Amino acid sequence: MTVRHWATVLIGRAWTPDFHCWALVRLVFAQRYGIAMPDVAVATDDNVRAIKGAAEASGWRPGPAPAQDGDIVLMQGPFGRHVGVIISTPAGLRLLHNDGHMSDRGPRGGVVAQPLADATRDGYHRYEFWRRSL
Repeated sequence: MTVRHWATVLIGRAWTPDFHCWALVRLVFAQRYGIAMPDVAVATDDNVRAIKGAAEASGWRPGPAPAQDGDIVLMQGPFGRHVGVIISTPAGLRLLHNDGHMSDRGPRGGVVAQPLADATRDGYHRYEFWRRSL
């Protein structure tokens, strides 16, 4: 009997203006860890400060690399600042993130789980790892 990874049900879920990168992080921590994370308006110029404030209010602090299971990852992406969460899988650590955006044709992309090296090749960089400290 094969047991599916808990994140499998999220992979492929479409990006929407209401289900964006921070909404995914909130969903993961609510469902997986029972931790309620504050809502953040990510479509603002001050979203990085808001996300860091929400993470700090929920007990996360900046932590050193390498990444660990359950870390929140702030990063620079092809379409601006972005956030995801590190998950442990049988194949190793993966960045679970809602890799999407609004295009002139509507919403594009969705939830993926990929090694950090693959995310870097896809244009993500300047990773900041935030670790729960409570």
